Amino acid sequence: MPLFLVSLLGFVTRPPGSYLAIAGACAVALWGYGQYEFGRGEAAMRAAQAKAVTRIVDRQSRITLKVSQTFDAVKIADAAATQKQLQEVKTHVSEKADADCTVPLGFVRVFNTAVHGPIPGAAAGADDTPSGAQLSDVAQVTVQNDGQYDQVADQLRALQNWVRQQQAARP
Repeated sequence: MPLFLVSLLGFVTRPPGSYLAIAGACAVALWGYGQYEFGRGEAAMRAAQAKAVTRIVDRQSRITLKVSQTFDAVKIADAAATQKQLQEVKTHVSEKADADCTVPLGFVRVFNTAVHGPIPGAAAGADDTPSGAQLSDVAQVTVQNDGQYDQVADQLRALQNWVRQQQAARP
């Protein structure tokens, strides 16, 4: 046996060295146990975080599903109401009304500008000149525009509702 090991063995077996050896062994054991417990605690923390994130994502996806289903139902109702109003145009604006009421070119210009933004004026004629558009066409376009407005307004309300609910779902 090498001399170094013999002297080390002798030091560890006598009182001052044996106490140091026991203290060193205890320190190594405590360090190992601390590493083990730290790993367990870190794993438990990660599991709890993953569970919390899963809960939040699940809650947010349920909110999204609920709001989109509600909006889809409102959108279908808006489309049905618009179709019903388009059918009523034929009832309330007769062919006689189309023939009796000429839509002036000035009205068409103002209407198109209001709907589409500024459109360059054509050299079609004076504002009082008949435009060739029928009153029933104007009524149908107005109903369609109103129907689109209703859908966009309901979509905005659904989005605002979704944002409010998502903010409330945050921890």
